[in-house]
Amino acid sequence: AMLIVVPLMALAVGLAVVQSFGIFPVTGRSNPSLEAYRTLISSSEFWRSLTFSAYLATISTALSLAIGVGVAVAFRTVFSTKRASTFFLQLNLAIPHLVGALAMLLLLGQSGLLSRVTNAVGVTDGTVGFHAVSILESGPEGMWVGGLPEQVTFITVGQEFVTAGQRVQAVEEEKLDQTSGKGGTS
Repeated sequence: AMLIVVPLMALAVGLAVVQSFGIFPVTGRSNPSLEAYRTLISSSEFWRSLTFSAYLATISTALSLAIGVGVAVAFRTVFSTKRASTFFLQLNLAIPHLVGALAMLLLLGQSGLLSRVTNAVGVTDGTVGFHAVSILESGPEGMWVGGLPEQVTFITVGQEFVTAGQRVQAVEEEKLDQTSGKGGTS
């Protein structure tokens, strides 16, 4: 398995690095440039985001450490036998980490269960709002924009038919494709 996974990972990382230098032969871009890095480093949004990420990493590490040490001490005092503590410590091994990560994504993702429940009970209300954005880059492969909130749901079909403050019921693209008969499987 490693003979397949490692080369694929190396290829993916290599392509990402090459593309970051402005080389993307599929679209005809082959002029190496550091412009993307210059733009990134000079952006105040990047530094604010990096600072916030470092802050979150520090807080989550401290919380994990405190919880981990607390649980370890609790296990040592509550379970006097090694067999009982070993059972509880190995309980999570029955669920592969990838399955756990996918479960968290389905629960906490932008279109996950928690997001849908908060929308259904009115915590988030589905109100349309417009945000001024800055176009970071535009090309044949897509458009990159900055200046959006941390989490946002885009209206990609019908955006010209809504106004600011209007309440909408968002329909995911996959569901839209299935109902219109344009793709998807039944």
